[in-house]
Order: sequence, then structure tokens, then C-alpha cells
Amino acid sequence: MNKLKFVIGCILSFLIMILCLRAGYLSLNPPIPETGPVGENLPKPNGGNAFLYFLVSGLSLIALIIGIYRYLKK
Repeated sequence: MNKLKFVIGCILSFLIMILCLRAGYLSLNPPIPETGPVGENLPKPNGGNAFLYFLVSGLSLIALIIGIYRYLKK
């Protein structure tokens, strides 16, 4: 049962890390609409949200490393 919890925790931590990296990238580089920038204002990057997403991604990576270390230490 503990091994199953560990595997699920690792998978969730990895997914959170990857999704937060992607969300942070999209906050810094918002996609251009398919119609193009003709007559429209381009979306502005949101650095504050990107910073928070990257921070959460880093914390998730640290949690994953600590979890693997504790599991292997047993």
C-alpha cells in the first residue's frame, strides 16, 4: 500500500511540475490569435502569474526529490 501511495505521489508531483511549467511559459508568451494581429491588440505577458507558476513547479520538483530520497533511504 505504501508503494502505491509513493508511485501516485510521484506521478502527481511530476504532472503538477510539468503543467505549471507549461502554464508559466504560456503566461510569458501568450499565443497569438489564429486571425493574426491585424487590427487587434496582442495579448500582454503576465510576469506575476508566470513567476508563481514557476515557483510552484520548483517546489513540486523539490517535493519529488525529497520523496524519492526518503523512499530510497528506507
